Amino acid sequence: MLEADRAKRSTPYWLGERIGHAGIMVASVLRFIGEADPGLISLADFPALDAHAARMEALPVFRAISQLFIAPA
Repeated sequence: MLEADRAKRSTPYWLGERIGHAGIMVASVLRFIGEADPGLISLADFPALDAHAARMEALPVFRAISQLFIAPA
């Protein structure tokens, strides 16, 4: 459902021309899943979500606050 919704949007961010909570949340969750359980999903199967996540991750603010997931011991 998320893939289909993002694929039909041509704007740089999920809900338009400005960054918003929806786009941040999706990118954050995709990163968490990829780090917490590598191999659970392949973003190659979801090109619109993959492109969205890459676009968000490239933003200076995302790079500035990014922290590697460290699983609890």
